Amino acid sequence: MARPKKNVEPRDASLRVSRRMRDKLKAAAAVMGRPLYEVTNEAINNYLDNMHLTDQLDRWRGNNKEEASETPKSKTA
Repeated sequence: MARPKKNVEPRDASLRVSRRMRDKLKAAAAVMGRPLYEVTNEAINNYLDNMHLTDQLDRWRGNNKEEASETPKSKTA
């Protein structure tokens, strides 16, 4: 007998993936004896490095610093 198909919402699938990732990060943190937030931050940074998004962020941040240094300063009398 065929089972009826459940209506699976994308949000439900996303939550399952998030829970699995969270559980994997918790396990890795426990094995390494490190705080969960450190392991999570490291995983996020590694992911972003692989996406090469940090290069663009660094360029934006660098441009903001250059623009800030180029702004004229008012002269005091």
